[in-house]
Amino acid sequence: MFKIIHQSVEEKVIEFKEVFRRISYVTPTSYLELLSMYKKVLGDQRRTNETARMRLVRGLEVLKEAEIEIEKMNQQLTKDQPILEKTQIQVEEKKKDIAEKTIVAEEEKTIVSAEEAIASKKEAEVKAVKDDADSKLSVALPALEIAIAKVKKIQVKDFYDLKVINNPKPSIVTCFKAVALFLRPTMKPKVPNDPGQKEMDPEGYFFDIGKKELLANPNKLLQ
Repeated sequence: MFKIIHQSVEEKVIEFKEVFRRISYVTPTSYLELLSMYKKVLGDQRRTNETARMRLVRGLEVLKEAEIEIEKMNQQLTKDQPILEKTQIQVEEKKKDIAEKTIVAEEEKTIVSAEEAIASKKEAEVKAVKDDADSKLSVALPALEIAIAKVKKIQVKDFYDLKVINNPKPSIVTCFKAVALFLRPTMKPKVPNDPGQKEMDPEGYFFDIGKKELLANPNKLLQ
């Protein structure tokens, strides 16, 4: 197709010259530019497709995990259903027995009513926990996808860029403090001796743990 396009333009150049008396040129550079443009468009589309594919794969994984959790909850509810039904039957039987007895039976009725109230309260508590879990899950899933997408954008070269920074901004120092507390919780940073470094990094999380430990092996840090 590239060859056909290039050659058809060469033919049109001749026709253009005959009609408008103007000369145009079709050079090998034009052909190479056509290939280069196609290569760029193809690369962009492949990256777009790969990003969409990864988002879809992660979404399916999250849905699968949610399906497993829901199945566990359903199994638990199914398992508890006979107990609930048995309790309801026992309550009804006790109510009938109470109706046929004396004042002593009335006292038993009070006890049964209390048990029924406890069962109802437990049922309400279980429903509240389930509703709360569903609500938190609906908020957590989009946040999880955003976090995963941002993590996937991190590249090793980003760490090499950080490695050569000598004047870190407060946001960089704070970020390295958080990473150090997660990945090196037992390490105690050394306060920089240099006054300038000490002013930028009072605790030493960037210049000590960050540069000497974490950024010493960028590939390992990325993993």
